[in-house]
Amino acid sequence: MKKASLLSLHTSAHNSGYRTYWCTEETYGTLTIIPPTSKQSNNDAVFSEITALHHLLTVEEVAGKDRTGSDLKIELSRGAIKKLLKNPERQTSIYCNHLHWFRTQFIDAKLSVPKKKKANAQLIEKHLKSGEDWDGRSIYLCEPVTLPSKPLMAPTYVPEIGNVVISLHAVKQFRKRNDMESDSKSWRKIRNMIANEKLVPGELDDTVLAQKARKWDRSDAHFFNCARSWQLVLLPGESYWTLATLYQRPDLGLV
Repeated sequence: MKKASLLSLHTSAHNSGYRTYWCTEETYGTLTIIPPTSKQSNNDAVFSEITALHHLLTVEEVAGKDRTGSDLKIELSRGAIKKLLKNPERQTSIYCNHLHWFRTQFIDAKLSVPKKKKANAQLIEKHLKSGEDWDGRSIYLCEPVTLPSKPLMAPTYVPEIGNVVISLHAVKQFRKRNDMESDSKSWRKIRNMIANEKLVPGELDDTVLAQKARKWDRSDAHFFNCARSWQLVLLPGESYWTLATLYQRPDLGLV
């Protein structure tokens, strides 16, 4: 899929739940989001657009493979998403956990909620029914998805241990310690490092482990070392690890 500089979404109620009409410069289509029960809640419209955003960006990758928010504009139809992402005081929102993946990988995207969006629902519906291209855009078909019961994630597969979710704290720390220009570049560097470089279990003495346990308020943290003398702190979860933080240790002597 060609790298896109724009993704526009328009989410509205549909007879089977919600439907997101979407387009980039190259493709367009719809995505049906089905609530797990027939009874819709007041939050389902926003959850549906977050689900559509996640599916289109990280599963279908309609804005391009291996994309981050760098040089990407996103038009939303649900202003609550933009408000939550841009205002730290809203972190306690019920939508917060479903947007972790966006905050780390796509936070540099430029968000807007325009009245007149590129994703015109009537035009998209018309061209889908006719089977014709729309202003040079080709049809892209997506299977329906169900509203998730667990927080949305976009983990990285790490050969030695399995799926890993990179925390926002790790992204910020890595960016600060490497004087990087954006969170997107920081996230990509960390992702490439943990996906492609061998992780070696770190050996810490009991005193240091006790100090770390008090700092993280949990005693099940695992420590891994990798090339360039980085030590990674990973916390186990039910279906994935979380990279809580990372720091450099020159004494590791890894190559």
